[in-house]
Amino acid sequence: MRIGINVSFARKGNTGIGQYTLHLVREILNLEESRKHNFYLYAEDKESLAKMPDGEMIAKRIVPTPFYKRDDLVRKTTWEKAILPRQAKKDEIETFFSPYNSASHFPLTRHIVTLHDVVWKVYEKDYVNNFRKSIYAKQTFDAVKRATHLITVSEYSKKEIVKYLKIDPAFITVIKNGVADYFKRLENRKKIIKRLNELGVEPPYIFYIGGFEKRKNVGLLLSAFKKIVANYANILEKRKLVIAGEIWDHEDPLITNVEKLATDLNLGEKVVILGKVSDEDRAVLYNGADLLVYPSFYEGFGMAVLEAMACGCPVLASNQTSIPEVGGEAIEYFNPNREDELVQRLGKLLADSTARSELARKGMNRAGEFSWRKAAEKTMEILTNLN
Repeated sequence: MRIGINVSFARKGNTGIGQYTLHLVREILNLEESRKHNFYLYAEDKESLAKMPDGEMIAKRIVPTPFYKRDDLVRKTTWEKAILPRQAKKDEIETFFSPYNSASHFPLTRHIVTLHDVVWKVYEKDYVNNFRKSIYAKQTFDAVKRATHLITVSEYSKKEIVKYLKIDPAFITVIKNGVADYFKRLENRKKIIKRLNELGVEPPYIFYIGGFEKRKNVGLLLSAFKKIVANYANILEKRKLVIAGEIWDHEDPLITNVEKLATDLNLGEKVVILGKVSDEDRAVLYNGADLLVYPSFYEGFGMAVLEAMACGCPVLASNQTSIPEVGGEAIEYFNPNREDELVQRLGKLLADSTARSELARKGMNRAGEFSWRKAAEKTMEILTNLN
């Protein structure tokens, strides 16, 4: 079978979809079953394709948008909707896999799409806030509805897809994400401390990593941390709050300006904002943290929770959407609408090293249940199932 895959997000390893594309497609291409098929990997740039393995059954296609270079929704829509399907037709692709909800449609080809969530529907007023975004959102969800089959990453997302897009649940398969091998417990404490110092981080600290969209609820974390600083200094001790994640345009109405908010709350040197960090540094930061706090209102999966558990970092997270599916009984939860509850749970865990150690143990056991190899095997079954 000739299988096409859109790997364009592989270059964006700091995003959830980037991680999904990178690790899932690599594992698919390494499966014994995959040697029976021919794979065509499509991207607009060399960077995405360079992150993919080579092999006799793998053809890499750079498919540029020659007449429009600006990285915006016009280019993205043109590439996904016109240029990519045209090239796939030339290559006589029999099954095409889109690892994210793109605007692509393949009239004569089986099309399998991973729809991670429906955040653009749930928060439509926030995310679809201009004409171009509204057009792209419509084209994307139209393409999703015309796909042969959908994959999603949690039972919660499946319910949301059925609710908002009115898709028959029989056409949706849940395949949960895995966790990369480099997210693990690091035993060499000296190396951890050395790298943390190079990053400008001094243990002990509380950690957050992820996006800064309003739905991520980082403002609640900063506000709760302010109360911990003011009222529980004996419990907090020397701990700071370390925040990592790519800083977007502060003028974007979707984004919480964490730097400004930390300043407004007079948190000063109590908060360290790192910006974007590498995968290896993320693993070090999880290993060095006393606790990951993840206050998100809405997640299709919640990769940071899984990564932290794999590294033996205790997790205190929102009890909303898909997060309990990932954390199970291995993490502590709070209501992301209740600042007082976050303050209470945070203070309790900071004061109890035994409880944190128990969460770390449970978390590592829980993380062992998630595997990119398992996800790849299940995905491959769908890609090659012609019934």
